[in-house]
Amino acid sequence: MPQVSATASYQRTILSEFAEVFGDLPFGQANSWRIGLNVTQPLWDGGRTRTAVAVAKLGVDATRLGISAQRTALVLAVGQAYWDAALAVRAVEIGQAALTSAEETLAQTQLAFDHQAAAEFDVVRSQVARDNQATGLIQLGAQRDIAMANLARLIDAPLDRPIALATPLEGDDGAAISAIARGQAALTADQPPVAVAAAENSVQLREATLRQLGAQVMPSLAATTDFGLVDYPEDIHPFNTDWRTNWTVGVGISVPLFDGFRARALERAAKRDVAAARARLADVKEQVAVTARVVDAQLAAATATWEQARRTVEQAQRAFAIAELRFAQGASTHLELVDARTQLEQAELNRARSARDVRVATLRRDLLAGLPLGAGGP
Repeated sequence: MPQVSATASYQRTILSEFAEVFGDLPFGQANSWRIGLNVTQPLWDGGRTRTAVAVAKLGVDATRLGISAQRTALVLAVGQAYWDAALAVRAVEIGQAALTSAEETLAQTQLAFDHQAAAEFDVVRSQVARDNQATGLIQLGAQRDIAMANLARLIDAPLDRPIALATPLEGDDGAAISAIARGQAALTADQPPVAVAAAENSVQLREATLRQLGAQVMPSLAATTDFGLVDYPEDIHPFNTDWRTNWTVGVGISVPLFDGFRARALERAAKRDVAAARARLADVKEQVAVTARVVDAQLAAATATWEQARRTVEQAQRAFAIAELRFAQGASTHLELVDARTQLEQAELNRARSARDVRVATLRRDLLAGLPLGAGGP
């Protein structure tokens, strides 16, 4: 684009060596007013403008890639916080069920002791087991509140309002959830890894910077025009005399000759930056490939663990039912019943944790293409 500038000035001459030479001529007068307009139109600048625009566009692309990566990372963080909260809620439910069972056992033991069918030791053990379960439930409740507060912070919800979790921890809605998450992250079906795209952009930016430095040593050609009005009034007021006009048009060329080897040094540094960016790109591609394998392995392990935990819960439920029946018939001790209840509670907690891990690993796998480097790994 052309460059346009306007100037206006007033000058008062106190003493002049030309005062007696010019006499009544306008030159060398005590007062002078000048108004000017300058227009410069670049005709050719050796590629400076073109390379500068290319560098600026690549900078914009880099910023957009960064925004996209941060958006995807935020979606993953919200999803993980949600499943953490769901796990904490489920842990409280499991702990509450175990506490209810311990209270029922204490009531049965107390009744048996009242009818002289149980020892005082069994009553004391039942009370201790119930109290330990109540203490553990308090801790689980605190963990649930912390997880809910973290989720509320991430979704910008008021901390003083309760949050209801609509999606259960276990379900067959993984595909729908992943589709929603990818939509929130603005990821397309053929989305290339954003980390690789950012590294490629960095290489292109360094190469464009190198070309920009090369353009700095090229000649430049520009057309200029200057239009000026000059007035030499006898007094300070410029509006009671005639203004004289100056108008010039010209073409100028500028050729860099010597800059103390600054351009050469900058070019060498830029070439090193290009080489480093290319090496970084190769490294990023390897890291992305490794991260994809890690995420797939994590998901496979979480899925296998969840299947195993599901079977373990079924067996623990059966064992606890048998232990309750045996205890009610007096065929087993209170220790056997407490042990069966503890194993059932642990199995249900392991299943809940495995379900959470499957959810998070699935979400990370589906968002992996849009995540910044390092956010998709362990």
